[in-house]
Amino acid sequence: MGDDTWEGLFPKKFFRSYFFPSFNVKDLHTVDDGILQHLYPTVDSGEWDVLIAHFLGVDHCGHKHGPDHPEMAKKLTQMNEMLRSLVDHLGNDTLLLVAGDHGMTETGDHGGDSEKEVNAALFVYSKTPLFGTSPPEEPEAIPQVNLVPTVALLLGVPIPYSNIGEVMAELFSGDGDAVSTVLQQLSVYHINAKQVDRFLHSYSLVAQDLPAEQLQRLQELFSGAMEEHTQLLAQAARCSGPGPGRAAEREVRQQRDGFGGLLRRMWGLPAALPTLPLELTILYNSLLFTVGASDSAIKEEPEGIRQGLLRVLEACGACGQDLSTEELWQKVLQEVTAGELQAPLHRLGALQAAWWLAASRLGSTIGLFRLLSNAEDPGRTCCREGENELLSLLKAWQVPAEEASLPLVQSTEDLKEILCTAAAFLQGLQELEAGNFATALSLFQEAAGGFCSKRVLAQIYTCLGCCAQQMGKPQTALQHLKRALQVDFQCLPALSHAAAVYHELGETNTELEALALLYEALGKKLPAAASSSPRFLIRTELLVDTPILASLLRHRHPSEVKYLLAQRCLQDGRVADAVEHYLDFLALLQEGLQRQVPLGDSSALPRIPEVFLETASALEQAGRHQDAITVCEEVISRTTDLIPRMLRVEERLEQPECPSPGAGLVGGLLSQKKESLCYLTWRAAGYLHQGWAWAKLGESKEAITQFSRCLGDLLRLQLYGSGVEPTENLMPEVEVLQKIRLLSLVGRGMQFLDLGRHKEALLDFQHGLQISPGDPAAASYLVQALWKLNRKQEAAAHWQKFSQSPRGEDGQQEEQGRSFPLYLVSCLKQAMFPHSESLARSIQDYLATTNWDPSS
Repeated sequence: MGDDTWEGLFPKKFFRSYFFPSFNVKDLHTVDDGILQHLYPTVDSGEWDVLIAHFLGVDHCGHKHGPDHPEMAKKLTQMNEMLRSLVDHLGNDTLLLVAGDHGMTETGDHGGDSEKEVNAALFVYSKTPLFGTSPPEEPEAIPQVNLVPTVALLLGVPIPYSNIGEVMAELFSGDGDAVSTVLQQLSVYHINAKQVDRFLHSYSLVAQDLPAEQLQRLQELFSGAMEEHTQLLAQAARCSGPGPGRAAEREVRQQRDGFGGLLRRMWGLPAALPTLPLELTILYNSLLFTVGASDSAIKEEPEGIRQGLLRVLEACGACGQDLSTEELWQKVLQEVTAGELQAPLHRLGALQAAWWLAASRLGSTIGLFRLLSNAEDPGRTCCREGENELLSLLKAWQVPAEEASLPLVQSTEDLKEILCTAAAFLQGLQELEAGNFATALSLFQEAAGGFCSKRVLAQIYTCLGCCAQQMGKPQTALQHLKRALQVDFQCLPALSHAAAVYHELGETNTELEALALLYEALGKKLPAAASSSPRFLIRTELLVDTPILASLLRHRHPSEVKYLLAQRCLQDGRVADAVEHYLDFLALLQEGLQRQVPLGDSSALPRIPEVFLETASALEQAGRHQDAITVCEEVISRTTDLIPRMLRVEERLEQPECPSPGAGLVGGLLSQKKESLCYLTWRAAGYLHQGWAWAKLGESKEAITQFSRCLGDLLRLQLYGSGVEPTENLMPEVEVLQKIRLLSLVGRGMQFLDLGRHKEALLDFQHGLQISPGDPAAASYLVQALWKLNRKQEAAAHWQKFSQSPRGEDGQQEEQGRSFPLYLVSCLKQAMFPHSESLARSIQDYLATTNWDPSS
């Protein structure tokens, strides 16, 4: 309400509006009085999400009288009274922002760069406390652009794509407590940073004014910040755990610190053979507590083991400072023969094996257990032909007996079982990644019979299911995945993989049920699984942490599952369900929370504009054509400024077999061109869908306009290449654009036919056949256009030609063999010629009555 400039900038965008003429700067009251007439009733009605009241009296008064005139005092008093009254009408969940878009000089002017002109006030008020701490006594200055991300996130909508402002994090106070406030502010900073990084990346692809060094520096800062963000969230999650668990963690840390302090005091004394068994046992317990205190996958090599081995050599009169850890073990186990040291060394060796397994150093682990086996029984061979050497060595290793005087916090027997399970699991993952599925299956089965928690057992069964699926055994895969869920109902990756297997089997109903269950489960905060086994400081999950396992067990985001539900329903023709799921997904986007929509490369989501286009396709098929037009308008408006005026692309960009010195630059240019092709494709597809939607609404002229805009956009693309037939071996992006061009020509030609403009229709169908010779839709409509123009001999000749063409070469069978984006499916259906049989009968009757020979 207020300044009518809003209506000119954003026509038909407001649910309700009250605009008043604004260009008479001598008029101080019309706009303001009009607002005051409607402001309070509108606020009280509650029929609004965002209410904008743009007063102009102060601005006009400044231009007419200047800032120090008595009329200005009257205007400011009126604004004060308005604010005082407005506050009484606000609800507890309402945020009031009062801002000036500029200041003014002593003469009431603005537009320059003086301090008085570029500075303006911002007043933020809410009945619910906004600030986690008291606001500053002196108002702080912020750039105006910071309002954009702040207001967007406060409203729960995505930050605009090209924003470069910084969110005002102090307005986000969480649930009021300090931890909640920090997490909330961390979240909004994270969303803001992702958005700015995404914009800078896109901007750098189409503009040259960002220095590469600065862009690289910004990307490095962003990556580092993301890593710190992840670590902080993990710390917060641990800190907010349940009471008993946190008490156990404190106990473990205290024990770690106690053993560590004792060990340091012993290392301050000269190494002595009589005290070494105790010292090595304390080292063993200290390392166990170090692992238990971190409660995360083992990463770095423990310096304590190396120090312990050097102490053993020192006590025996030898040294090994220059040796690697593997060489140290070899020297100690081959040269130290003191009987009282064998059991402590074997236990320490098992711990060393745990660290090496966690680092996937299988060769080092095998070498260590060969040494341990030879120390027990020189000359013994543990591995038979065809057996897994590491597992054979581990199983044959004799666990040293425990001594009552040297208690252990985790028995070596338990550690051995965990090592066996982890070794089988880890090697199974390596074989799966290498494509050796039969070997991987055997190793996973070995691990499934080992010593692990229910959570890890469910992970192993999930890997068994993935392995069986890769071997072409979907039913076996389902058995393993169901077993994973029986063991641990919280193993959601198993449910995700099961949905993929059902998709492979073509069991759509069951697949959709699995995805729906997965989406529901991801939306719930599942209770922590209770462990039915003792809490071990070293556990299987701490030793098996590889990229392939993380990939197989990746938890899908709810938004990904929601998208898969929408996509599968659309592919299966369940249009009503597809529309519901797509709109739910877009609602997640509108919430603007990063946790709702994953942005990493591992996401199953396509590019967001493609999701919008798929939504439009679903809406069209559901008969909601006006909604489809609105969705497409979003895609068109967002891509308009990203497409170059002219895009010159080679039809078949072949990558060189051997990289040349300039290959990096060429690859970057190729990537930039492909990105521009994507923008052009999405925008053209948006116009294409709008054309078909208007056609379905019976608005032929508006449909022709949108089809023409699509074709006009495609004129920006200039193709050059080898000169072979344009349908052979095209780049995928170019092939999609050519299909969009064909569908636009067919769609526009159909509308011309409906309007009786048969000659214009004929030209469009002819151009369509030039793009895709033999296309059945374009060919059929061409015959119909000729028939309507009374050029019946030509129509009959073309009909004979196309009806005799082998369908496998250029007909519908070829079309089905190609993979076009899902969002084009509805357009392909609408372009199909619906009158084939009646047209064929008419032509056959004509040929029968004229006795005309087409071959002549």
